[in-house]
Amino acid sequence: MRVGVFRTDHQIPVYRDGERSEREEVILQEAAEHLGVSKMTVIRLIKDGLLPAKQTCTGAPYVIQQIDLDLPGVRRAIKHGRAVTHDPRQGTLEFQ
Repeated sequence: MRVGVFRTDHQIPVYRDGERSEREEVILQEAAEHLGVSKMTVIRLIKDGLLPAKQTCTGAPYVIQQIDLDLPGVRRAIKHGRAVTHDPRQGTLEFQ
């Protein structure tokens, strides 16, 4: 209720069905389905800086521009079976 009152007081429109698709945005699950990988792989692509994504705050859904799913770095990482990692405990996979 508090969120509804806040939205009304500040004239913030509620989400309408189809709004994200009009902006050509996808969420994590949709990105994973589009790429044919798991949600964790998409998260790794985001954390490694290969896939741009926005997250309003911690715990909020990632919002990804659909066009970014076809970035060359994203496609290379998927083709090679994993995302590039910068975690020194795991080593680094370099793509050429």
